[in-house]
Amino acid sequence: SYGRPFSGVFDGDGKAIANVTCSQPGATSLGLFGGVHGSDAMIKKLRLTGVTVDAGTGGTVGALVGYLHSGTISRCHVEGGSVSGGYAVGGLVGSCRGTIINCSSSASVSVSDMYGGGLAGQNSGVITRSRFAGQVSARSYAGGLVGENTGTVSDCCSTGRASATKGYAGGLV
Repeated sequence: SYGRPFSGVFDGDGKAIANVTCSQPGATSLGLFGGVHGSDAMIKKLRLTGVTVDAGTGGTVGALVGYLHSGTISRCHVEGGSVSGGYAVGGLVGSCRGTIINCSSSASVSVSDMYGGGLAGQNSGVITRSRFAGQVSARSYAGGLVGENTGTVSDCCSTGRASATKGYAGGLV
C-alpha cells in the first residue's frame, strides 16, 4: 500500500509476470506495487501480461504501480489485460509524480469517474519515450497516454482509443 511504499530497486531482468489479479473494491493506491516512494526507488525491465486490477470505485490504480510518488519506472511493459477504478487509473501507473521512461501498455483502462490514461491516470512528473496501444474509457478526462497532465510528456505516442461520456477526451492527453 502507499502507507508502506516500495523504496528499493526491483530489476525484472526482462522477465514477465503473467496473470496478476488484484481485486479490492474501494481501495486506493492499488497495483502490483501499491506505492513507490524515494528518489532512488526504481522498477525496471519488467513485463506484466494478462493483468486484471480492479479497485471498484477506489482510485489511484495502475497495473504496475498505484502511486508513483518519486523514483523511476524504466523499460516496463503491460501487455493486455484490464485496469479499472473510480479515479486516477492508468494502464501502467495510476498517479505519477516520478519518472516513467521507455515504457508501454496495451491494457484496457476503465474509469467510472475521472482521470483515465493508457499509461498514467494523472501525471505531474515526467513521462518520456513511452507509448500506449489499447482502449481508455472514463466519465471525464480520458487520454490515450495520460488522463490529466500537469507534468512533462515528451517523445511519446498513443495509437489507442480514448473516450469520455461526459467530459474531456484526447488521443494523447
